[in-house]
Amino acid sequence: MRKIFTLFLCLISVTVFSQTYQFNYQIESHYNGGMSDGESVYTSFYDSKSKTQLSLRSFSGKLRAVIFDKEKNIRHLFKVTEEKGAVAFEYLNTIKVDEDFNHIAKDIIEVTKIDSLQYKIVGFVDEKKKKKRFSADVTLEKSKMSYLTVGVDHAKTEEMQEKLQKLLDSDSTYIVKKIKLHYNTRVSYKIVNDFQVVDFKLSLPEKLNYKNDSYWGV
Repeated sequence: MRKIFTLFLCLISVTVFSQTYQFNYQIESHYNGGMSDGESVYTSFYDSKSKTQLSLRSFSGKLRAVIFDKEKNIRHLFKVTEEKGAVAFEYLNTIKVDEDFNHIAKDIIEVTKIDSLQYKIVGFVDEKKKKKRFSADVTLEKSKMSYLTVGVDHAKTEEMQEKLQKLLDSDSTYIVKKIKLHYNTRVSYKIVNDFQVVDFKLSLPEKLNYKNDSYWGV
C-alpha cells in the first residue's frame, strides 16, 4: 500500500456521533523482507496521549481501517475509499476481541540494552530459554513523543514495551525508528518507521453495529 493518506482534511463520515478519536501522528512503516518481493508501506495514525492507533490495510483490493480500543477490548472497522483527492471513511462494524493466545502464554520476553539507542528483544518459547520464537534488533530515536510499539506479531507486545521503557532514560522520550525482526519460521523483516505530525479525527456513529465475524470484514 503506497502513500495515499496525506489528504485527510477532506473526510466524509456519518453526521451523528457517539465517540470521536483524535490522532496527532501519521506513521508510515516500510517493510522489506518476508514472503514478498520489494517494499511494502503500511500507514497508521497514532494518538500520543491515549496511545490509540488506527491501522490501514488492504485485503483483496479492499482498503480497511481498524481502531483497537484496549480499554473496552473491541475493534472498530471502517471501509476506506479515495475519490477526487478526498479520503472517505465509512463505519462498518464493531468486533469484541476474543483471541486465543494460550499457545504463547508461557513465552518468556527478554529485553537487553546494547547502548542508549540500540536494544534486543527476544521471545523464548519457555522459561528454559533454549528455543527462540523471535528476536528483534530495535533502534530508537529521541523524539518529542513516545512510540515504543515494536511491531512483533505476538500477544505480549505490551510486556515488550514495558520492559523496554524501564531501560530508557526517564528524562527523554523515544520512538522506534528501525527494527530487524527474525521469526523461528525463518521469516525476517526490516522495518523503518517515518513519523509526521497531523490533526486527524474519526468518529463512530451513535449506534454501533456489533459483529462476531472477521474484524477486517473481508
